Amino acid sequence: MLMRIKFLLIAILSSASLAAISQEEEIKNQKKNGKPEYRWSASFSLGIVPVPQNPLSLQPGIEYYFTPHVSFFNEISIQTGKHNNADSTALNKKYFKYKAELRYYLAEGIRTRPFFALQFITAKRSFDRAKAGKFYETEEKDSVFSFNKASIRSPYQALSINFGVTKSLAEKFYLECSFGYGFRFVNTRYSNIENLQKQKETGWFNVRPFSSYKYNGRRTSSQVNFNMRIFYCF
Repeated sequence: MLMRIKFLLIAILSSASLAAISQEEEIKNQKKNGKPEYRWSASFSLGIVPVPQNPLSLQPGIEYYFTPHVSFFNEISIQTGKHNNADSTALNKKYFKYKAELRYYLAEGIRTRPFFALQFITAKRSFDRAKAGKFYETEEKDSVFSFNKASIRSPYQALSINFGVTKSLAEKFYLECSFGYGFRFVNTRYSNIENLQKQKETGWFNVRPFSSYKYNGRRTSSQVNFNMRIFYCF
């Protein structure tokens, strides 16, 4: 009985060793031929919709690997929290974002892979404000408009350079973390405005809002990115 167990263990270890050697040779041949280990990956992550109440967005993505070093990543953001709430400051919220990245991986390892990327984002964003609010003029920094109701359209584009790292979690499953810096180009328009009044802020402690849709007109600002996603290679 003991001899049978020994032979069985030897057979299992031999099969595992042969499989590992075969897989390693296949990877070497792929790299030699300039082909990546995997051709496609599908990913998923969570984001924030940049409208009032900041609901979550679902972000599925697809990445295609041209070579072991070069890939093209695509991702969309699907809005949640679309239902109108009588107590909400924003109604009829609409948001859709598309992200594209051209990536260059610095290493061919399958466990940890750092990369650089050129990222482009374009997004459509609109909502109605049914409660009193205000917005700032882009050109005249010392003036502000107040209103009772308004419709806001605020599409934007962004361009940045990112650095990230992918880490193997399990077979074909990976975790990615990245950060970057770039610029955001916003074009906000207020319409259907009720009771529009121009005001002037005075004093030393007026804090201007951070949200880009609070500024009417075109606006360019710097942008810092941070992203995390889980993906599966196939």
